[in-house]
Amino acid sequence: WMPGPVTAGTAAGCSFGTTIKTLSLTIPSCPLTCDTSSSLSIPPPVVTDACGNIITGIPPKVITIKQTPEVTASPNPLTTCSGDPFTITLTPCISTSIVSWSGNSTGGTGTSINQTITNTGTSILSTTYLVSAVNNTCISDTISVTVNTDPLPVASFAALPQPVIINTPLTFSDNSAVVGGGANGWFWTFGDGTNDVTQNPTHAYSVPGTYNVCLAMQTSDGCLDTVCRDVTVIPAQLILPNVITPNNDNENEVLYFKYLEYFGNNDLKVYDRWGSIVYEKKNYVNDWNPGNVSDGTYYYVLTFEDGKNYPGFLQIIKN
Repeated sequence: WMPGPVTAGTAAGCSFGTTIKTLSLTIPSCPLTCDTSSSLSIPPPVVTDACGNIITGIPPKVITIKQTPEVTASPNPLTTCSGDPFTITLTPCISTSIVSWSGNSTGGTGTSINQTITNTGTSILSTTYLVSAVNNTCISDTISVTVNTDPLPVASFAALPQPVIINTPLTFSDNSAVVGGGANGWFWTFGDGTNDVTQNPTHAYSVPGTYNVCLAMQTSDGCLDTVCRDVTVIPAQLILPNVITPNNDNENEVLYFKYLEYFGNNDLKVYDRWGSIVYEKKNYVNDWNPGNVSDGTYYYVLTFEDGKNYPGFLQIIKN
């Protein structure tokens, strides 16, 4: 315990008298962490005075060693989603210990951290909590707990080709934005009573109409988002008019191609019986009222960017 000789006092003859000398003792490998309270027997030291005499009568000493706690945290590290509540369990090895924690601009005592972190950024937010325990005035080492908070994913999808025509396969593409983990779960509802769980499904509609399509997606870290969008399904062909009656009765007043808005950019030309153009417009939007032309039969050609032409005859009747 105390290697080497110990000299009590300074050599000044061998007169008998009483001298009080304090001896210090260092115990190696202490404190004893998490053990039960224990004692350590210290044998009396061998002390030789300046005259070479061994001093006797020094009693042994019993030292009581108090427990020093340790604390663990689980899970550590923890990955969570923005806005989701989480719990971290703090376990001291000595049940009577008082556990304290701090972090995320707050703190507390107890055997759990119950928090919610919001991450509105575009990267993972890392938050550190510091945890320690005290038992009978003995303090543990401080441990750190890391919480990684993912921002919420943003669900998004595209549907091609457009326009959506009945009985034509439509490919839905998952375009969701994910930070942290990766997208690993999808649930599509197509608005017609059917669904799919693949990332980029294909679906065809057999009846024209507007369908509310929803994508619910999940990341590998368990973060969720849902997006819904209307998809309008049209018949296989553009519906072409053959008669209009521009007589100011607010019915059938304009040259109207049903579903025109779903077919993209176009070019419309209307000819009279002699081949002269009486009306033309790029990107026609169903807005021509032929009230300034004579009754009769006309010929039109509606052309789209993909090269498709829709020719037809048009009867104009005002009276």
